[in-house]
Amino acid sequence: MTILWDWNGTLLSDVPLVVRINNEVFARHGYRLTSEEEYRRIFRFPVKDYYTDIGVTDEDFPLVAKEWNEGYVANFHLAQLHQTAAEAVHRFHDAGFHQAIISASQVDQLRAQVVKFPELNGMFDDILGLGDVYAVSKVQLAKDYLSRKGYDPADTVFLGDTSHDA
Repeated sequence: MTILWDWNGTLLSDVPLVVRINNEVFARHGYRLTSEEEYRRIFRFPVKDYYTDIGVTDEDFPLVAKEWNEGYVANFHLAQLHQTAAEAVHRFHDAGFHQAIISASQVDQLRAQVVKFPELNGMFDDILGLGDVYAVSKVQLAKDYLSRKGYDPADTVFLGDTSHDA
């Protein structure tokens, strides 16, 4: 059995930080602010579609995404794992499950974030993310991973917090 974990919002409790940074960046560019409740309701992938829903123009998107990423990286130390995340990961690991993190985050940043939580060391077979900061989709990343490893998709569960993870 294989478990593919989403990172942001699933293992990592970072929604308050995400919303704070969203609002800082949106305010700088004259876009409307959001609450955590609204964010949870309307957030989707690709992230560009979420930004469009807020009113971010195609022209502004690259700069807004860049500024958001810089703010998130600078403030990542404020994020914590969900209360029982490490315990759940350890239980699945101890039961012999294959586990990997599959994220729409940029892969180098993702790996740097995961290692900040020593309680997760050695729990994952792989930590996989995208090659840029635009968070388009992780679907193909997951399919390629399962194929490369020879894991049966029918014996795989993806645990996440957005419709993109379903």
